[in-house]
Amino acid sequence: MTANAVASLSLEPMLVLVCVDKGTHTHRVLDDGGVFVVNILAEHQEELSRLFARRAEPEMGSLRGQRFMLGRTGAPILEDCLAFLECRVSSIHDGGDHSIFIGEVVDGRVVAAGRPLVFFRGRYHALGEP
Repeated sequence: MTANAVASLSLEPMLVLVCVDKGTHTHRVLDDGGVFVVNILAEHQEELSRLFARRAEPEMGSLRGQRFMLGRTGAPILEDCLAFLECRVSSIHDGGDHSIFIGEVVDGRVVAAGRPLVFFRGRYHALGEP
């Protein structure tokens, strides 16, 4: 899935949160599996973000044709992401039609140099020059 609600929650322990629609396949996977990865995309990967934003049941063992490796928890990490945070679900909270999954970061790193893809006010944007 493409998440538009991801946030840093705590530095000690390192926690992030992601909000997931209760009616999606991803919600069932996170609820059952207890792990997830936040793959941070580069600014040139807008089409990839749109691909994962589509509501469709994925093929077993595939990430819509994208190359990936399995992380320490067994969760998939996109091979050409800019960076990632691999997490174990530490708690789940009700958020109306979404659940708020809080994950403790167990691994993470910058994979490639570049600027992140940004989604703001319903559109993709490029960051200004550093």
